[in-house]
Amino acid sequence: MDRTALDDWESLLYVVCWVATYGVVSEDRRDPNDNVAIKLWNADEAKAAEAKRGHMHSSDNFEGDIIKHFLPQYRLLKSLAKGLHKRLFLHPGCEGALFDPTIDEDPLLDSEDTGSLPKTDPLVERSKHADAIVSNLVALMGKAERVAGENLAN
Repeated sequence: MDRTALDDWESLLYVVCWVATYGVVSEDRRDPNDNVAIKLWNADEAKAAEAKRGHMHSSDNFEGDIIKHFLPQYRLLKSLAKGLHKRLFLHPGCEGALFDPTIDEDPLLDSEDTGSLPKTDPLVERSKHADAIVSNLVALMGKAERVAGENLAN
């Protein structure tokens, strides 16, 4: 699959999460040995991809595994991270795109029926909606810029 602008937006989400979890300046820094889920993103490529897939799978996973570990000083990045996540991974029209067809157990499906399901690649499904997603992401960044400006003015 070819790289798209959505991959760059996804990278931005990862950077925002990393910064908000570990800090930027030395007095804000989290101990790198702290046991936080995002640490798995720094593993080998296969393990990092598996961890990200799990963390990004739903808003509950994302908030429970990643957002809850944001340092208090970076609380304003929570809404930005949630907005980026929602637009990148929970975009309308991509329902079911995050279903992993390699998982054999699905309590909603009888094992005999799984063979007839289409094999869905979430990145392919998401790329079909790239223009709408990017438009939503640009609008989100405009809002984030306004909110940041208001907070810096106070």
